[in-house]
Amino acid sequence: MSTEKIVENAPPLARDALRADFLLAQKTVATGVVPSRDKKSQQAWDIWCSINTNDPVTLLQAFGLHWRDGRISPSRDLNQARSVEDAIRLVCQKFPSLGSKDPRLDETGKQNFCLRRMFSA
Repeated sequence: MSTEKIVENAPPLARDALRADFLLAQKTVATGVVPSRDKKSQQAWDIWCSINTNDPVTLLQAFGLHWRDGRISPSRDLNQARSVEDAIRLVCQKFPSLGSKDPRLDETGKQNFCLRRMFSA
């Protein structure tokens, strides 16, 4: 499901917050991946982020941001990166039992680079 479809299906009061979180997740990855001094790389990354909103990793990142700041974690407290990683892993381990691939993993079966970067931030 695309992030825009998720926003459309969300309660009206939550839509703006979801859009902001999806953008924040993309910006978080961009600041950790692209050296600010390399203008050409930054421009390429900005273009990628602007067209890559249908990636399930973006949704996982927004979930992680919400978990980290306590909005959706059971304790409602701020959480460490390890707790976020655990929550995302637990959610994604359910996908294969539902007949889908684990969205954390890339084509080679390794954890997605953007998620690894987010967990180490």
